[in-house]
Amino acid sequence: MTRKNKKLTLGIKIASILTCLAMTAIGFAAWIVVTLPEGPEAVQGSFEIYTVDTADVTVTPSETNTLETIKFGKDPSATAKWFFAPNVDDEVLSADFAFTVDVDSDELTLDNVLSAIEVTFTPTSAMKAKFDAAITAKYITAPTLTYTYGSGENLKTGTATYDATEGTAKLTINPPATGTTVDVTVTVAFGWGEAFKATIGEVTKNWNPLVYFNNLEYSDTNATAAETALVAISELTVADTVADGVTTTVNPEFSITVEAKGN
Repeated sequence: MTRKNKKLTLGIKIASILTCLAMTAIGFAAWIVVTLPEGPEAVQGSFEIYTVDTADVTVTPSETNTLETIKFGKDPSATAKWFFAPNVDDEVLSADFAFTVDVDSDELTLDNVLSAIEVTFTPTSAMKAKFDAAITAKYITAPTLTYTYGSGENLKTGTATYDATEGTAKLTINPPATGTTVDVTVTVAFGWGEAFKATIGEVTKNWNPLVYFNNLEYSDTNATAAETALVAISELTVADTVADGVTTTVNPEFSITVEAKGN
């Protein structure tokens, strides 16, 4: 069986919650986090999309894919009564992309020629250490991949979670039993971690870190925790490599591979 490897790059900006962020208090319950040390400048990351076809099947990413910008930013419902956060965008923690799998024959169906469609999410080597560290610290949750295809009674869906030990999240999608084409949508979803779990008002959940810290009383301990967390989150936007004493900042990337696996 021959395979051809095609590469399509779909850009995603990965924005920082902080480059140099000061949260200024307003009101009785709020507190000031001193201006944090200047963090790395936000850079653009991207999802690299790779497709691997079988001899009989072609995988084609949608030409209309407009992947959302992933932003570890501020809670969109937060206002100045919580904090001032100039130049910090609203959080966007999920992104979708779609692709079509086609059989290159009128006499065969997907089920005839495919054992599975595999979708694999992987942080690049430059990104992985900081990404895994943020998950271990429970600043963010391990991202999930969820696929859907079909509708109504024929709706199919499944989810996989990123495994730091394996360095991947992998979806295995069983092809439909009939038909020569299938349209699949995959959602990559991030989330805030348990380090920011609290009851605010009557709601208990993992909050956006800016909301979480602004609902604590000020203390040196809380200020240090805020600085540590926010700097770590900001560094998800860059990856530094050191060679011969020279530090180079590179764009972090995640790769997603869609592979049509033949029978």
